[in-house]
Amino acid sequence: MFGNPYIYHYRKWLFISAGAEGDLGVWGLIKQMDSQYHMLVYGDWGFHKNNAFGGNILLPKHQIEEWIEQAMQNNRYEKAE
Repeated sequence: MFGNPYIYHYRKWLFISAGAEGDLGVWGLIKQMDSQYHMLVYGDWGFHKNNAFGGNILLPKHQIEEWIEQAMQNNRYEKAE
């Protein structure tokens, strides 16, 4: 994933997006279930593409927690109840 992620947290859902120099980026929709993180939709975009992929990928908990920590430190984390 690209650096400096933006994370929006709503209940058990995380929306993570990151870009590189404004001309390409990635995003993911992740659901937390039983203390595990499942990426259900992944997308990438650029000048000539806009893709979305569906699935159910189990992500390492430590990686998500690192991204959340990084987003919090950079003031790029929002949480709604």
